[in-house]
Amino acid sequence: MDVSSLYTNIPHDKGLETPKSALNLSNPSESQTIIDLASLVLTLNDFEFNNEHYIQFNSTIMGTIMAPNYANIFMGYIKNQLLQLSPVKSHIWKRYIDDIFFN
Repeated sequence: MDVSSLYTNIPHDKGLETPKSALNLSNPSESQTIIDLASLVLTLNDFEFNNEHYIQFNSTIMGTIMAPNYANIFMGYIKNQLLQLSPVKSHIWKRYIDDIFFN
């Protein structure tokens, strides 16, 4: 299975919820600081195309240095949700960012 256009399909609100559970730090203010910084990186990014500058408002921009880690955390969250809700459990689950092999 392949997630189509993963980076550009992660909504900010749902995407920023996932690192909170992944961080699970003992100090909630540290977790909130990391979430606040991630929010700044995600919402204040611009990109250039054909000598025009754009701001991507709704999803993760492809060139952001944090995009692969952010996408991995998000996909881990989605995997856990899918496996908890599924009546049939997978024997094999292998994933590389947005490419998934399962049986």
